[in-house]
Amino acid sequence: MSRKTFGSFFRRKEQPKQIQNRATVEFIQPETKNIASLEVAFVNQDQAWVELKILSNNFDPFEIKLNLFLTTFAEIMFQLKQENEANQLREYLSEIVSFMLDTPLNLEDRPNILGPHIELMVRPAKGQSPMQKMTTILQLTTPGNLLSTDFLFSSKDDNSFLATCLTLILQDFIYSLDKAELRKLLKATQAMEAFYQTVKEPGEASARKEAPVYAKRSIS
Repeated sequence: MSRKTFGSFFRRKEQPKQIQNRATVEFIQPETKNIASLEVAFVNQDQAWVELKILSNNFDPFEIKLNLFLTTFAEIMFQLKQENEANQLREYLSEIVSFMLDTPLNLEDRPNILGPHIELMVRPAKGQSPMQKMTTILQLTTPGNLLSTDFLFSSKDDNSFLATCLTLILQDFIYSLDKAELRKLLKATQAMEAFYQTVKEPGEASARKEAPVYAKRSIS
């Protein structure tokens, strides 16, 4: 006679599981704060100033300057895309960077890269509203500490205006950074050009974020 195996009829009665109190997850609303800005403002076609404002003490000032410069560089190259101004600007910056990296970078040896047609003013003119303006705002979003930028500009002649803005910013940093900082900025500028030549064209939207990251990693 075959036997069939059954489970035990006399199972131990399971005790009811106590429901543990679940921890309450508190949602933190993301908050974005402006931590710095870099502005180029034109009094007229021939005179402009560069103004840097750092609103947070939690970051190295040079890192803020480098972030602002590289993101502005990438954004301007994206806006210009493959226009003549973009190609001329890239060639000109490559020449400047190569030349300066071969010099001691002493203050008295630093060149004027603007030429005779535009003047970099020492400070904003009081009571004068700029006729054209470009601003890059560096923002921090918490939680997560995500850095991002917002780029604003107003001009009737965007191409030449934006190209001039970038050279004005570089000129201001050439005059104001110490040797070590300036060398890093120039190396990063060189890395931006290498990115555009070997990885992505400046007109690609993704290059706006990737090119600055590539440049910063190249000098770290």
